[in-house]
Amino acid sequence: MNMESGNVSVIRVAAKADETAPHVLSMGQTGPVVAPIRPNDPAWTADVEAFAAITSTRGKQQVLHYFASHERARYGDIQDALQFPKGGLPRVLLELEDAGILDCDLPRGKRRGRGPIYSLNRQRLRDLESKWRRYVFGDPSQD
Repeated sequence: MNMESGNVSVIRVAAKADETAPHVLSMGQTGPVVAPIRPNDPAWTADVEAFAAITSTRGKQQVLHYFASHERARYGDIQDALQFPKGGLPRVLLELEDAGILDCDLPRGKRRGRGPIYSLNRQRLRDLESKWRRYVFGDPSQD
């Protein structure tokens, strides 16, 4: 089924032939974009969505893994260790910061020309993971 959404044609499709969960396929500037439609399920909370989002890409997973062995780090240290493509790391750091997973010692408007220090908010990550586990496995003991 086609639906018009602004200037983008949106098509609901199943991700694979054996899946029934619909996905949104749209034409972005660089080609087709497929994203799952948010479940119509009261148990799918903003925190479950946040955990799914922060673990959704290899880049985000690499940054989380980096902080498993680094208490604090500057952008340059993370970039040197992970070798992100140009422009990729700032976006990942901002997304993780927006989710409350990364803390930064400088507010966003004061970072230009300075070396902000990032740290992992381990408690926030554990809280989100616990809520995700409860959603996926239905196990309230994971809280």
